[in-house]
Amino acid sequence: MIRSARHIFLIALCVLTPAVAFAQTDSRMLLTPWPADNAWGETLDHIVITPSSASVAVGSAQAYTADAFDIVNNSRGDVTASTTFAIAPDGSCTGPNCTPAAAGAHTVTASFNGKTATASLTATGGSTGYTFTGFFAPVDNAPVFNTVKAGSAIPVKFSLNGNQGLNVFAAGSPVSQPMACDSTLPSDEIEQTVTAGSSSLQYDPATGQYTYVWKTDKSWTNSCRALNVKLSDGTSHLAYFKFSK
Repeated sequence: MIRSARHIFLIALCVLTPAVAFAQTDSRMLLTPWPADNAWGETLDHIVITPSSASVAVGSAQAYTADAFDIVNNSRGDVTASTTFAIAPDGSCTGPNCTPAAAGAHTVTASFNGKTATASLTATGGSTGYTFTGFFAPVDNAPVFNTVKAGSAIPVKFSLNGNQGLNVFAAGSPVSQPMACDSTLPSDEIEQTVTAGSSSLQYDPATGQYTYVWKTDKSWTNSCRALNVKLSDGTSHLAYFKFSK
């Protein structure tokens, strides 16, 4: 009888233990309140910006909304009013309304409580032409040959009458082509070069100038080339270069 009682006790313990554990777990779940809406450190997992993709004319604003979600993708509400919006590579945002300054692809970034989300914005239309001024030192305009050591990185500076964004070049531009080294044309040595691993474009709001850093090739020694800076408005601007060893 003692042995049978022990068996009965063990069987009862095996059956009841999971139920007790579940009851304890279930009671804890019932007694633990859902964090308050302002307890973002415990409930916020990600945010979503809407629309995720849009297209507007240059100078027109696109309105956005931002919503917060927890780790299981439950909505935690509209957080647009507390979200910071930014647009790149050009333009500005006033609250959730973002306006591109130049035609081309843009990225809108929303930031809320350490979480970010992005959306794509395409700007169409815009000005039919730029007001080009340049080239500025150290590059002389054609027909002057700018003499420089092959392999150098040359700062090619110009102005477009203010910040027109960084999508100002036509597709495939700038590009250089071989040309004859005409000894009858004037020449001037490049006084300034920079250190760069590749070509790049930047805008300096302090000077109102663009700088295209042109990385030349060492194999161009003892040859001449024409650099064609073709803009997205269809206009081309040339500079001549003579490369030394």
